[in-house]
Amino acid sequence: MKGMSKQRTYQKVFVSKHVALPLALVIGFLGGLLGAGYIGIKAGHEIVPTEIVITPPPPNTTWCSPDVAFSGAEKFNRELALQLLAAHTTQYNDAVLNKSIKTVMRQDALGREGYYQLHLLAVTPKEFAVVSMPSWETNPGRYTLITEHGCFYLHAIPKRRHEKYDSLASVRLGYQN
Repeated sequence: MKGMSKQRTYQKVFVSKHVALPLALVIGFLGGLLGAGYIGIKAGHEIVPTEIVITPPPPNTTWCSPDVAFSGAEKFNRELALQLLAAHTTQYNDAVLNKSIKTVMRQDALGREGYYQLHLLAVTPKEFAVVSMPSWETNPGRYTLITEHGCFYLHAIPKRRHEKYDSLASVRLGYQN
C-alpha cells in the first residue's frame, strides 16, 4: 500500500513566489538599514551638529556669486555703521539693528528676490549677533555670523569628540579626549 500523505497548505503558501520575493526584499532592506546604522554609529559622524565652530574668513576676502550670505553681511555692516552715525550713538539696540536689517533688505535687489535673509539673534548695548543665510540652503557652512567684531563663516563640527576641535560640549559633559 502506498503511503498517503497530504501536502500541507501552509508549505505551499510560504514557498510561493508571491510571498517569498517580497519577504526577501523586506528582510534585505531591513538588514541593509541596520548595517548602515551600525556603521554610522561606529564612524561617529553627527547628522545634526550640536555645536558650531566660528572662524573668520581669510584676509582680504570678497564674496563670490554663490556666497550671497557674506555679501549680505557686508552690506549690513555698512548700513549699521550709517544708522549708528545717524543716531549719534555707539550702543546697539533692537531699533537700530532692525532698521538696518529692513533697509538692507529693501535696498538690495538680491534681498528683495529672496536670495538671503538676515536674522537678529541677540543684542545688548555693547554687542550683537546677526546671522546672514541663503534662502535656499540649510547648510550651516554657508551661514555668516555678524558681530561687533566682524563677519565670521560658520562651520559645523563634522565628527564627535575629534581631537582637532576643542569641543565645548565634551568639556561640559566631562569627556576627555
